[in-house]
Amino acid sequence: MEICLQGLSEAKFQRELKRCEYCEEKPCREGTVEGKGGCPAGVSPTDFIMAARGGKPSDIARAAALIMSANPLGGVCGLVCPDWHCMASCVHENLDRPIEIPCLQAEIVSRARQLKVMPKFRPASPNGKKVAVVGAGPAGLAAAAMLGRRGYRVDLLERSGAPGGAALTIPEYRLPREVLKADIDFCLS
Repeated sequence: MEICLQGLSEAKFQRELKRCEYCEEKPCREGTVEGKGGCPAGVSPTDFIMAARGGKPSDIARAAALIMSANPLGGVCGLVCPDWHCMASCVHENLDRPIEIPCLQAEIVSRARQLKVMPKFRPASPNGKKVAVVGAGPAGLAAAAMLGRRGYRVDLLERSGAPGGAALTIPEYRLPREVLKADIDFCLS
């Protein structure tokens, strides 16, 4: 799998988008009968790929919304998620080579940020409940974001004083700090 830090060229981006078969079973999200793969975050690559195919800013916005609604750290995961999940289940695995799903995800989130069309989720009506999330690492940030979207008042507790947790230990050449910061800001919003 290609590491996508430089982004995909327009030609490669379009080529990878067009290779998707839009499988009804969505093995890239669900995994396969053989127990291979599937997205642990529940993101549907098939759906965000189809949404992005039009190439217009509104298509990129829709694709980014599909990613970020299931995984508020979508930019980070596109860069560092191991490819044995979604790509191992891609139907192209047995044809030629799997679609480079993590690269497409990272590219879509990056383009949405560049185009200033990142999704903004409406604040949920407060449900009157308060919850504390201990640790502002990737899991804590994602949990806080998802709970906040469901109307909980969330106190995010982090002893180090800065969010990021284990993601901060990933070298910058593998996970640029601006991508991590953008996803953290998205979670905290």
